Amino acid sequence: MASKICAFRMQYILALPALGLSEYAAGNYIRDAQNRHAGLLTALLNSRDSRTTFDLRLISMPSGSAKMPRIECVMLCSTSDSTGASSGETSNGVLNLLNATFPEYWFEELPSLETARYCRPFDINYVATISRRASIEPLDSLKKCPGPFRAGFVPLPPEVEASNAPDHEVLHIFPFVPTGGAFTALAKLLLYDDAPIVISTRIRPTALLPDEESLLE
Repeated sequence: MASKICAFRMQYILALPALGLSEYAAGNYIRDAQNRHAGLLTALLNSRDSRTTFDLRLISMPSGSAKMPRIECVMLCSTSDSTGASSGETSNGVLNLLNATFPEYWFEELPSLETARYCRPFDINYVATISRRASIEPLDSLKKCPGPFRAGFVPLPPEVEASNAPDHEVLHIFPFVPTGGAFTALAKLLLYDDAPIVISTRIRPTALLPDEESLLE
């Protein structure tokens, strides 16, 4: 099946005074960044469109490989079904979501030739992968934690024997926990290295199969 790839590059960064924020409001705005980052991730994961894969990339061009050292931020969006208006609607929706979530940044959609360059910015020599952690957990170990809507799996006491029946187990995918820390050290590391580096975070929305939906109804 043919796929269409579109790319959105962060083109400008606006100073907070340019947004008309006072010094106090600017402090609140920065502290709110973690919520906005989590909101973007939630919106992408909950789009329920299994045809689309999002790829957020930080591409470093340090002094050893470029005249002007820089880090570029690009969002790639691959849609497996490129027929009709579906790919165009996805493209417009992602661009609007980025610009609405981050008023201090300005993203632009790239033409096809530039998009191809960001799909493979340079020859890759080494690859390291971090996968999302998942495990099969017994339902006996599911415990309610303090606070609203908080639950988790905990080790069972030695005297309690967990049931090994298939209907008493569940696949648990550990959630990503957003951090409020600054990315200054990471940015410096990318620019200090002699070789260019790509940090690619791939996001694929979750969508239930028809049989799964009927089971839940």
